[in-house]
Amino acid sequence: MDASPSTWRVGDEITFSGSASDHEDGTLAASSLSWSLILNHCSSEGSSCHEHPVQEFSGVSSGSFIAPDHEYPSHLELRLTARDSGGLSDTTSMRLNPRTVPMNFRTSPTGLGLVFGSESGVAPFSHNAIVGSKNFVSAPTPQEFGGQIYRFVSWSDGKAQSHEIIAGSAASTYTATYTVVPKISNVFPKPDASTNDRTPTIRAKVGDAETDLSKDAISLYLDGNSVARSAFAYDRATDSLSYTPGRRLALGWHTVRITAVDGKNVTGTRSWSFRIVSV
Repeated sequence: MDASPSTWRVGDEITFSGSASDHEDGTLAASSLSWSLILNHCSSEGSSCHEHPVQEFSGVSSGSFIAPDHEYPSHLELRLTARDSGGLSDTTSMRLNPRTVPMNFRTSPTGLGLVFGSESGVAPFSHNAIVGSKNFVSAPTPQEFGGQIYRFVSWSDGKAQSHEIIAGSAASTYTATYTVVPKISNVFPKPDASTNDRTPTIRAKVGDAETDLSKDAISLYLDGNSVARSAFAYDRATDSLSYTPGRRLALGWHTVRITAVDGKNVTGTRSWSFRIVSV
C-alpha cells in the first residue's frame, strides 16, 4: 500500500493505493479490498492514544481523502483489509504523520496563565500544532499573581480575549498583555463577620502597583448608597481608607462596595457584607 503525501497539513488531498494477493486466488479484485481511515489522538506525552474513525472506503484499490483538522498530538492511520474467496482476511496499515509547527505563547508581565486548546499553562510556553489547524486560545481574566490582580488588555494579533488562530507554516509567537487592577484588601469589618458596634468604622487598603491613586478615583457605597467623598478619609501614603457612619446602622446584614479607577482607566472593585447583632 502507498499514500502520498505521507506527511500532511490540514486540507491536503492525500491519495492512496494498494493491492493484495492470495496463493489460491492470485491477485485479489478491488471488490475484495476495504480501507479504514483512523485518526489517533494522543496524550501530550504521546504515551497513550485513542481512535477517531474518519472514513471508510469499500471495494476500491485506490482513492483519496482530505486531511482533517485536529489538535496535536495526533496522526492518521490508513488500514487496508483484504478478504479472499474463502473468507480469510488480513489487515496491514501505514502511519501518516502531520506536519507540525511550534506556536509560542507569552504574557506581559511574564508568569500569567493562558489556555491553548484543551490545556492551560503558565507563560511562557510552546505547543506544537498541525500546520493549517484551527486552535483555540484564551487569556483568562482577572488573574492574581505576585500579590496583584491583573486584567487582560490585548493580544499581539489584535484579536479578542478568546479566539481561534490558524497554525501557519512557520513558527509564531502570541503575547497577551495585562495591566494591574487596583487592589482592595484588608477590609474591615471582615467579610461575613458579626459585630455589635452600631457605628462600625469601615476600613480597607486601596492601592495600585503601577499608578498613584487619588481620593477622587475612589468610590464607597454602603447598602447601595453612595458615600460622599468628603465623608471618608483616604491616606495616599498608606493606601488606607476609613469611614465611620454618621448614624447608627440597623441590626442585620450590611453590604460595602469600593471601586477604584487608576490612571489607565482600569477599575478595581470589591464587595463584602457584615452583620450587626444585638448585644
